[in-house]
Amino acid sequence: MYLFDFIHDESPLISEALRQLIDEQRLRAGEMAIVTMGRRWKDFYYEFKQSSMTEFFSDLDKQKLNIDEELRRIAREYDTTNLFTVDRLMIKKPRALQRKTLVYTFLFYEHLFKARTVSHYFTTGIAYMYNLVSYQVAHRYAVRHISFYDIRYPGEKRTTLSLGVKNRFDLVYKKYQDFSADLVTEAMRARLENFRQKPAQPTYMKNLINKQTINAILIKEFFIRFRKYYFERNNRYDYFSRSPFSLSYDKLRKLVLAKLILALSSRIFEKNQSDRDDYFLFPIHMVPEASTLVLAKHYTNQLETIINVAKTLPADVYLYVKEHKSALGDRSLKFYRELKKIPNIKLISHTENTFDLINKARGIITLSSTVGWEALFFRKPVFVLGNVFYNDAGLTLKIDSFIQLELLIQSLMEDKLVYMTHDFDDRLAYFLDCMLQNSYPFEFNVYKLDITSTLLEKNNVEKCADFIHLTLTNDITEAK
Repeated sequence: MYLFDFIHDESPLISEALRQLIDEQRLRAGEMAIVTMGRRWKDFYYEFKQSSMTEFFSDLDKQKLNIDEELRRIAREYDTTNLFTVDRLMIKKPRALQRKTLVYTFLFYEHLFKARTVSHYFTTGIAYMYNLVSYQVAHRYAVRHISFYDIRYPGEKRTTLSLGVKNRFDLVYKKYQDFSADLVTEAMRARLENFRQKPAQPTYMKNLINKQTINAILIKEFFIRFRKYYFERNNRYDYFSRSPFSLSYDKLRKLVLAKLILALSSRIFEKNQSDRDDYFLFPIHMVPEASTLVLAKHYTNQLETIINVAKTLPADVYLYVKEHKSALGDRSLKFYRELKKIPNIKLISHTENTFDLINKARGIITLSSTVGWEALFFRKPVFVLGNVFYNDAGLTLKIDSFIQLELLIQSLMEDKLVYMTHDFDDRLAYFLDCMLQNSYPFEFNVYKLDITSTLLEKNNVEKCADFIHLTLTNDITEAK
């Protein structure tokens, strides 16, 4: 049995891909089922067999379970660290409900996987409590837990898979272990050089969800959410489906604050003097997001993290802190005021050219940002505090403490730190090729009205269907 997560916001694409596989008789409807929460994405269920998480939770309520006792049992049998704080939606709920939901989620996946009839479980990138739990239980009962990820390939929409929770692209990693300079072709080197000459942002940055505007599409989405939330009865355990007024309030608040920050930008952000300053670049992350909550769980307080990073630098070296253009409005004015109190921190506007800042920096210090990935193309030292796929290239400096960071920066400033191996370019070129050869050319993204036409476009659905079929019919640990 193949089980597909239909809780996440990428479900409509998976739904269309599954329908195509069934229509083409590459997959039988009886071979698969979906996991649902409340009535989320019910318009895309079609004839699929369902396992409702929320209905299972409601049934558990009738059993009057001892939650504390179950929680102790779960803590003995699984790794339960970071499960409460990882979920940006659940963390807002009352403490008792959080504990009960965690227990119920473990019981739900144990119910699904314990019978050992499920061989594969497909979900989105690990970002919530429920798919961290599904991974733990799947691992225990030998179910292949498969997450889809955009590979952040420069200028292209490509998707690969991960079998764990630390953003490792497993097929890419497996193939990269075969690295030898003899395997690096001139075409691979040319591809790397082309990016250096014509750097490009990840395609996901262009989506409306990352823009600070309100237009007809967002208004239309409000009324769709209004209808679904108030006229289609939801289970109380469906914590993903938020009130449209709550969502709209958050968006409006963010938009107003973003406009205020833009109006005060000359007072908040400092002049870019990268031509003369000696500096390290720290890109601010969007919060709350999996990039911090999951991949850098000890550094979720970015204000504190940035100040601690600044403490590791010599007094004559600046920390350039660049705002994330999609996060403008997420942070209060107090956040910026506190950073501006530190003499060797310079706040840099989101409008500044990131590639230019990378090129002139001493190095990049990041949690798990794509900026660190891009900096490798410029042969810059990249200090990474979190877990992220490009660590697997072996070209970053993985940091476990601020003390370690301080010592490495001191070595770099004294020209004693060796980060550029003789085969740096060849390794990066080969890693890029491994990403290309072990990913599929389709966009895996959340379902939003502004990208529906491309997300559910025939070719994108076909490529997604092909990737699912390939994963089911081949050994998914077999890299190209």
